[in-house]
Amino acid sequence: MVETRKCPLCGGTMVKSKSKYARFFWQPPWKSKTVGFLKPTIEVTPWLCLNCGVVLALRG
Repeated sequence: MVETRKCPLCGGTMVKSKSKYARFFWQPPWKSKTVGFLKPTIEVTPWLCLNCGVVLALRG
């Protein structure tokens, strides 16, 4: 079963990457140095919108 969610840009259907190697650790640019020191990165997964074609890195 493919996991889906609604696209925040166009309202279309997004599908989650199936590969376990597609997950990566990403450091958001808006994190402060204090918060970044405690938890420097977050784990995100690529999601593809089938309507508009955008690929977004989202949690979960």
